[in-house]
Amino acid sequence: MIDSRQEFTFAKLGEHDRADLQQLAERVGWHFADEQVALLMAAGTVYGLHAAGAGRRELIGASAIYPYGRNLASLGIVMVSPEHQRQGIGTAVVRRCLADVDPQAHVMLIATPQGRPVYESLGFRIVEQVHRYELDLASVADGRRSHVATALRQDDLAAVVALDETASGGRREAAYQALWQIARIGVAVRDDGGHVRGFTFALRGTDRWLMGPVIADSVHMAAELVQAVVERLHTEAFACKPELTGGGTVRLDVPGQQAEFQASLQGLGFQETRQSPVMSFGGKTLPGHRDRMFAMIDPALG
Repeated sequence: MIDSRQEFTFAKLGEHDRADLQQLAERVGWHFADEQVALLMAAGTVYGLHAAGAGRRELIGASAIYPYGRNLASLGIVMVSPEHQRQGIGTAVVRRCLADVDPQAHVMLIATPQGRPVYESLGFRIVEQVHRYELDLASVADGRRSHVATALRQDDLAAVVALDETASGGRREAAYQALWQIARIGVAVRDDGGHVRGFTFALRGTDRWLMGPVIADSVHMAAELVQAVVERLHTEAFACKPELTGGGTVRLDVPGQQAEFQASLQGLGFQETRQSPVMSFGGKTLPGHRDRMFAMIDPALG
């Protein structure tokens, strides 16, 4: 349990807390690039738990909640500093986030092995698995090019939000407004009338490119979108900047039900590197037409 002899305070974290949040992430073994932190902080509310002592406030725990209308929310970046773990802090920061959500909403999260017991104690249950796939861009050979995908335009934002709402079951406009400003690449597949039918983005992490979401009408369309991003990252100069290790790696997180899409990724040279449980509070199934979601925005955002 939390030590009642020490003073703890909850607070919403803002731009001035970014460095503290990144330092906490480093202490628990996570690595957030500036662009990723900007997205995580702009798309929802991040809470921090501070401990007072020795004349300073130390950020020892954090979590974030991303409400997507009344039906859906995502819980993410639940972190507790190593020296304060097993004291009930993880439970406390999760409860603080859940207090912001409509009681009838589905709250989803991607669990770590360390966090799973905490979530289960609060009533979360596993509903599916998410599979992480990664590709070393240095291994990509010149070959087939996607001639279907085109760049997203500023006036596509409303269509992107609407397509995502159909797939996810939630209104994730704030997340897309932030992603729109931060992502380095955004591509779409359009119908004969020029309307967006599928899309994906890529932004830069600390040592890899983060692709997601992938929203599409079909496995073939989803694979074309991935191919288009891989092509751009492989051929354009910024994919070879020295701060990107391993020749530049691209990753995406794929829902377990998308088995055919996973096979397509393997055909493109992607390898599965991790499998994590998706947990839900408030229902056994997640809302939306999930067959159209081929990759998530981010593990924290769902």
